[in-house]
Amino acid sequence: MTASCAEDTSKGGEARGKSSEQEWRPPRAEFLSSFSELDATVRKSCNRESSWEAQVSAGVVAALEFVDSNPGAAHALTIDARRKDSDRGSRQDDVIRHFGELLRERIPADRRGSVAIADGIVESIAVMVRGQLISPKEESLTSRAADVVFLTLVAFVDTGEASRWAERLERAAE
Repeated sequence: MTASCAEDTSKGGEARGKSSEQEWRPPRAEFLSSFSELDATVRKSCNRESSWEAQVSAGVVAALEFVDSNPGAAHALTIDARRKDSDRGSRQDDVIRHFGELLRERIPADRRGSVAIADGIVESIAVMVRGQLISPKEESLTSRAADVVFLTLVAFVDTGEASRWAERLERAAE
């Protein structure tokens, strides 16, 4: 039986509920430090590349690697961030807007489209992350990086070009 997200996970990451057959949950992480760390990781990866497509690809891979290696931080940025903050709504919106803007900064102006496109892509990735945290799969998110890069790029380039970038990642992973 899997512990639900609504259960108290404030002590050491283990869910405390009525069942003794509960799965491990990542320890809590602070939102701001997790946000800063993910932002720095993604920016550093993007800045190593020259073409915008390579920057986007590197940023997506860096984000997925961060999630796989920092489940507590990923939990803080996705699941915990959905909880309403008394004054401002949920922090999830801040995360999506920020990383949506970071994505838009990399895309050439003539290909950007509306703000909703980039934010929707970031929100889709956040949904994948939440799914992995709530119901872990055997394969890591990083192992699905080629699919996520395709999903991200196909909104800005043709299908063939997005496929080529995804295939590069698949070959690099072999």
